[in-house]
Amino acid sequence: MGGLALPDCHTRQTQHHIKYMIKQLRWDKTIGGDILTTLDNIQLSSGFTTPILEKVTPTLDYIDNGWIIDLRDRLNTIGATMWIEDSWQPKLQRVKDFSLMERFLRVKTTPQERKLLRMMALHHMRVVTLADIADPTGTYIPGDRLTGAWRANTAWEWPKQPQPPKKAFATLRRLLRNTICQYDSPYQPIDSDLSITEPMGEWLSVERNVIHDCLRYDDTIYCYSPGEGFKSYSKRGESGFFNLTGTVESVPIHAYPISIVTIDKNQVWTMKRFRRQTQPEPGKPAPGRILFDNLNRKGHIKGASDGSLLRDDGIMTAGWLIANNEDEKTAAIFAVTNISSLSSYRAELEGTFRLLKHIDYLGMSPDEVIHWCDNEAAVKATNQQSIHTPGDMLSPDMDIILAILHHKRKISYTTQCKHVLAHQDTKKRKSKEEKDREKKQRMKERRARIREVDVGDGTHAPSPESSPSNSTTSEDSNGLDSTISSPHQELAPTGLSDEAQMNVACDEFAEMAA
Repeated sequence: MGGLALPDCHTRQTQHHIKYMIKQLRWDKTIGGDILTTLDNIQLSSGFTTPILEKVTPTLDYIDNGWIIDLRDRLNTIGATMWIEDSWQPKLQRVKDFSLMERFLRVKTTPQERKLLRMMALHHMRVVTLADIADPTGTYIPGDRLTGAWRANTAWEWPKQPQPPKKAFATLRRLLRNTICQYDSPYQPIDSDLSITEPMGEWLSVERNVIHDCLRYDDTIYCYSPGEGFKSYSKRGESGFFNLTGTVESVPIHAYPISIVTIDKNQVWTMKRFRRQTQPEPGKPAPGRILFDNLNRKGHIKGASDGSLLRDDGIMTAGWLIANNEDEKTAAIFAVTNISSLSSYRAELEGTFRLLKHIDYLGMSPDEVIHWCDNEAAVKATNQQSIHTPGDMLSPDMDIILAILHHKRKISYTTQCKHVLAHQDTKKRKSKEEKDREKKQRMKERRARIREVDVGDGTHAPSPESSPSNSTTSEDSNGLDSTISSPHQELAPTGLSDEAQMNVACDEFAEMAA
């Protein structure tokens, strides 16, 4: 700029915007709460079910511009996205469900039409996804819901606005015929039902976006009455009749909408059978690839972790070991890829975090966990009780440090992270050639313990020379053979302390993950 070597103002603004949002969200005080509240409101106004800062296209030109919308456009310009842990999004309701607005933005529309569609028609109807507006069967959209007279019941706070003009609903019906209901004629009456080209499937066990008139779970039907809440009706025999039993404060999350016939105020009828959902419940993911597990789930435990950095390959690896004693233990490894911030410090923190998550994954609640780590900086970061200033939230690798602190606040047992001397603490730094030679030598020694033996029918299996139960061979996620120590194998030379032996073993595990 003018030969003064001044930086571009727009670039500097983008940097400060991103850093400021990250700092305040991590600090999680008043400003961070205000940002989340505003972000949730914009998410609702956008009509998206995907987080708007993770999916930064297309542009939201139908929403009034502001700091968050401007930040989203800047992220789009530099090809970046932002994941925010506590952000809220409406949920897809059933199989083959989707956001109406995200589908409409795939076809050509004018800015005026987009504003009429989202800010007038869909806001007035208070719907986000196709399932919110469709019949419970998922096969058609009732015509009386597309004229402006119908509004969904919902517990959400929607923006207040005047009655939309008729052309807003004309635009909605046209876009529905162009995208979702392609078999319907544009010349049919405006209150005609629209058939969904690809009918939706079964309902998902998620929070409902709208309050449906009737829902069913097992042998109970729940009917909503404005001002009175939900009334429950219990099944009476096999005739399809359900009798009133009272009112309830909440409905099971597995309940799904159905159509019924009201006989009188104490009785309803339906012959639709209850369809138990076949969607599997999401399981708790393992913290890494478990090498072996011979751990006693009761009693005191101690752990160790280590990290390894392969900067040229762009990979960080972590290995950890949890043990009751010399014979009862479990170990796992994890490789971190596709990340721009690579450091041995980060790798050590990954090992610490995943060791704690592994204990949670096993469902254990020991009285105390002693954890050994050979990186002093990682030990210091793990043992701190809190972060003191908002500026500290931008320190290197603060995301995983906060994850460790957050997890430690949730657990019922105490943890102590202690430092153990290891290869990082030697005064003389080893060259890359020396490290490569040592690594090859260790791999050679491990493979030397493996030989082929006959097993009954003439097939072969790897086994150590000393004992048939000392070691096994497995194939890692990249298809490479790697020797995995069994729980009965000595993982480190004798003569070292327990913590040193555990750390040496973890170092080997971390190298295996690569």
